[in-house]
Amino acid sequence: QDVKSNPTQFKQVIGSTAVKDNIAAIDIAGFTGIQDTVDDNTQTTVNDDIIVIGGPCVNKMAAELLGLSPGTCGPASGIPENKGIIKTFTNDGKKQRLIAGWESLDTRMAAQVIVRYSEFINQMNESEVITFGTSLDDIGVGTFETVKIKPMGDSTITLEAPLKDYYVQLDIATDVNQY
Repeated sequence: QDVKSNPTQFKQVIGSTAVKDNIAAIDIAGFTGIQDTVDDNTQTTVNDDIIVIGGPCVNKMAAELLGLSPGTCGPASGIPENKGIIKTFTNDGKKQRLIAGWESLDTRMAAQVIVRYSEFINQMNESEVITFGTSLDDIGVGTFETVKIKPMGDSTITLEAPLKDYYVQLDIATDVNQY
């Protein structure tokens, strides 16, 4: 909501090759009043007040925010398949919000969660949410939860499982002294 109260403070950053993400950017600009939209080849940095549209596969700024190499796609992007994310960062006192999806439709659905904020406010937290659905008329919102499990023996287990309104990623360490 801070963007809407001071839209001239923020810029939108879209991927220079992500033509389909322009629709999500238009949705966000229309809702927030942001008038400055630039592509990821400009002098904008992650230390500016920005809204980044699109994931690290198509947007260099998204890759930088997530600590990934530009062009990182698929599971390595950290975006769950057929889902979207809305993630808030703070650098040097400035806010950055990433709105990204597995595909451009998932990015657009994540943008619609911002546009239709009043519908989803009770399901959102301040730092990160996951969006899911099959169309712009069928959007759900959940949160990321991290669960740590103390292993028995030296087994390593990795599990990610979507649950109702939650996306759970289990982080299991093999060093029992870590807990």
